[in-house]
Amino acid sequence: MRPAIREVLRTLIEAGYEAYIVGGYVRDVLLGHDTNDCDITTSATPDQVERLFPETHSHAKQYGTIGVVCLGELFEVTTFRSEGTYDDFRRPSSVTFSTSLEADLSRRDFTINALAMNLQGELTDLYGGQADLESSLLRAIGDPLVRLREDALRILRALRFQSQLGFQLEASLVDAMKECAPLVAHLSSERVMDELKKLLRGPFLELALTQYHEIALPGLPLLVADEGLSLVEQCAIAQLRDHFDASGFPWTKEERSIYIDAQTLTTSAPTKTQLYQMSHPQAMIRIGAVVYHWDAAKLTDMYHGLVIHSRSELKISGHDVVALQFEGESIEQVLRTVESMVVEEQLHNEQTAILSWIKEHYDENY
Repeated sequence: MRPAIREVLRTLIEAGYEAYIVGGYVRDVLLGHDTNDCDITTSATPDQVERLFPETHSHAKQYGTIGVVCLGELFEVTTFRSEGTYDDFRRPSSVTFSTSLEADLSRRDFTINALAMNLQGELTDLYGGQADLESSLLRAIGDPLVRLREDALRILRALRFQSQLGFQLEASLVDAMKECAPLVAHLSSERVMDELKKLLRGPFLELALTQYHEIALPGLPLLVADEGLSLVEQCAIAQLRDHFDASGFPWTKEERSIYIDAQTLTTSAPTKTQLYQMSHPQAMIRIGAVVYHWDAAKLTDMYHGLVIHSRSELKISGHDVVALQFEGESIEQVLRTVESMVVEEQLHNEQTAILSWIKEHYDENY
């Protein structure tokens, strides 16, 4: 247990409150995995937590969570709470603060995430989470149908944990995931994208995708078991293969550029010049390899072997062309021609050679 974690727990306990590490940190420690994120749950109210620590953040205070900075680390400290009904399959209608650790743990999704650890390292395990860790089993707390209807994102969380941990999903949980699959439509694109991105980074991706395809979540792309593909690349592949439309997803500017550029790909593998002109050549190679069976290794070698990868690497500039008495649009035309010839290795990327070639082929300017 890191010194900063001990200090947060000690401060709360010495002030008369209960305090525990909970959730993913405990799970990962028991699995022997490296972990950084650490959530703390306490009987102290948000106001009481704020009074105990000199540096806090209150952006999630309405949900009972205070960000506490201790010894240079940031922790989320959340008051024990119980939740009201989930009316929209996404979030509770109300949150009620509690003084009971048991009530707080009962609202969590899976047994392996409902483990609490005190300052002495002692565990509170009310739902057999430790045994499930030892058995590599993902199991819901209570009735899985109830858990998934509360928040349909738990369907994707289950698949994400399978991808990250390689656990089997309990049969009743799988059945509930299939029954609740249509509820995913109620989730925001941001939450869905966040879970899918984590799922795709897991070392047991193929296992999780087998389950993902079996459950057949409506409105989500068919994903391929290739650990090198990002979510936007996966969605571009789904668009090209299955006409899946992910244009409405809240992509970053770079992701949207990749998604749009991918729609211009064809069965023909790109030439050197086409690779050079691509804004995201390596992403395009990965997408083309899946959809059109391009030779990814050959194209990757071709790209890395390009003489230049941007115009800035040319041994001449627009100033050199201007010095040869070119004006206006003809400057760009000359540069584009030289650029293409250097990329195709029809002209050496050497200043003297390039200027000589320009003088020879554009002698009407002299």
